[in-house]
Amino acid sequence: MHRYHDNFIPSPDHHAIPYRAWLASEPKATLLLAHGMSEHVGRYEPFAEYLADHHINTWAIGHRGHGADCANEDRGHYADQGGWRKVVSDLNQLKRHIHATATNLPLVVLGHSMGSYVALAAVMEEAEGCDGLLLTGSGLNARFLLSAGVLVSWLEKVRLGGRGKSGLMSALTFQSFNRRFKPNRTAYDWLSRDSEQVDQYLADPLCGFACTNQFWMDLLRGQFGLYRVKEGGVIPAHLPTLLISGGADPVGGYGAGVRRLQYLLRSGGVESVEVDLIAGARHEVLNEVNKEETWARIARWIQGIALRGATSNL
Repeated sequence: MHRYHDNFIPSPDHHAIPYRAWLASEPKATLLLAHGMSEHVGRYEPFAEYLADHHINTWAIGHRGHGADCANEDRGHYADQGGWRKVVSDLNQLKRHIHATATNLPLVVLGHSMGSYVALAAVMEEAEGCDGLLLTGSGLNARFLLSAGVLVSWLEKVRLGGRGKSGLMSALTFQSFNRRFKPNRTAYDWLSRDSEQVDQYLADPLCGFACTNQFWMDLLRGQFGLYRVKEGGVIPAHLPTLLISGGADPVGGYGAGVRRLQYLLRSGGVESVEVDLIAGARHEVLNEVNKEETWARIARWIQGIALRGATSNL
């Protein structure tokens, strides 16, 4: 097992940004990981240990409203105002901190699910220092669906308050995701075909919590803002990009939303946007029954970026 350490860095608004770092003994590259909604960085330890064995450091950010360091009253809530902007800024703040610590290593940003939108928005805001973009469990919703979601979350905010938690938003998202997998064993069958992983998620007090109406507004508006990629030049054309999702992932529209995201990036001028749709896999491809195949695919991809960087510096 590799040693990891937990620490904090300050944000401009005096928030303590938590992170966990797994450091390889002879690192060739660094992965900056942004986790998904209603979970935490500790769930990525087996994956990070695997990468460390393959000479890749992993730094995982703890998002606002998530994790053991989050106060109970703030769980599932980014901020009362400007939450999306703050979460995106946090990721770039940690990226700059990593580069100050390991200036000679190429850095790949990986975002899962909610974290994939944070990661993409962060690269749109500040691409410098990012040598690759890897999104898992992602997908792009059509504009009209995002607009409808923003409207519903706004109405629920009016009804219940910004820190209120809406059963309707949960029904429209997580509960609807499970319908494809009836008869259901649990409410989270859509996460993975691996029942042990699903049970661990259910037993984890830091997973599966409801998020606030303001959170939903922030997240959905943030996704809507990703369409700005179409303007061109927002993301460097040469940035290697890989989208890995399950073919049976409802968040990615069973592949359709992943292809929509690929088209958006290509239309914005990104030259290399690969898609891996894993047949039969559900939302958490890093926790699926064939997870080590996916880990190996990711490790090879990151090592390829590191090798190209080393070659270009000769």
